[in-house]
Amino acid sequence: ATDLTYALVRAVYPSLFRFDRDGTPSTYLAESIDDVPGGVRVRLAQLRWSDGTAITSRDVVASIRRARPPSGFTRVRRARAVDGRTLLLTGRVDDWERVLATAAFVLPRGREARPGGRFGGPFVIAGFRPGLQVVYEPNPSWAGTAPHLDRLTVQFVSSLGFLIDLIERGDLDGAAMPTSVNLGDRL
Repeated sequence: ATDLTYALVRAVYPSLFRFDRDGTPSTYLAESIDDVPGGVRVRLAQLRWSDGTAITSRDVVASIRRARPPSGFTRVRRARAVDGRTLLLTGRVDDWERVLATAAFVLPRGREARPGGRFGGPFVIAGFRPGLQVVYEPNPSWAGTAPHLDRLTVQFVSSLGFLIDLIERGDLDGAAMPTSVNLGDRL
C-alpha cells in the first residue's frame, strides 16, 4: 500500500534476500542460490518462526502463490519445494537476488498471522487495532542480533494537527512526516 506499510511488514516477515543500505541484495532466508536451466535453486538457512517451528520451502512456495504486485514473487512463473530447505524457481528473471528482495515476504504457510501467531523477523506482533496501531515485541526465536527495544508501538495519526499535539505533549518519539504545505512553519 505505502512505503510505510512495507517497512512495518519487514520487521515481522523475512524475505529470501534483503537490500543492504547501499541497495545491494544480500541473503536473508536464503543460504545460497544457484543457477539452473530457466531459473534458480534456492537453499534456505535453518531459521525458525517465532513459535520455534522451521521456516520451510513450503512456506516460501505458498507465499509465492499468494503474491501480488509489487512483490518480486510475481515474477516467479513456477515454484516447487524439493525438500524442506530447497526450492526451484523458474521465470524470466535477469537478477534473481533483486527480484527476491523486492517486497517478497515469506509468511507461514503463505498467510499473515494475528497477534500471538508465527512471525519470522526480529519482532512479533503483540497487538493491534486495525487501521490505527501495531504493537511489536522482540521475537524470542530470532537468530539475528536481538532488537534493542522491549516494545515498539506504531500509531496511525490521521491529521497533521493531531501529530503536532502528540509531539508537543511528548507522547511521540518519532514520526514519518506527511507531505504538507508549509510543514516547516506549522511544526
